[in-house]
Amino acid sequence: MKRDDFVSVIGYHGELALIDKKLKRRLRGKSTQQLIDEGQFKAAFCQSFMAGHQERELVLSSYNQLSGSEYTDKELEKLFGVFAIPEKVKIQEI
Repeated sequence: MKRDDFVSVIGYHGELALIDKKLKRRLRGKSTQQLIDEGQFKAAFCQSFMAGHQERELVLSSYNQLSGSEYTDKELEKLFGVFAIPEKVKIQEI
């Protein structure tokens, strides 16, 4: 799955990933920090799966600081419902 698709997923229906095309256009090409600055934490978290450990730590620490929480990485996965980049899914923009 491409980065711009993954950060714009709004749900799944079986093996079909539903992509918000307006959100995809708005978030296209933004860095993890830019997404955080805009309050797009779920999108930033999704992007961090592709960018690596440092990006995940950036999202985690930024979210915890803003929310006053002490979530772990695994708890943030549950919070956003994002556990991995799906392998074999089809994309449908809505």
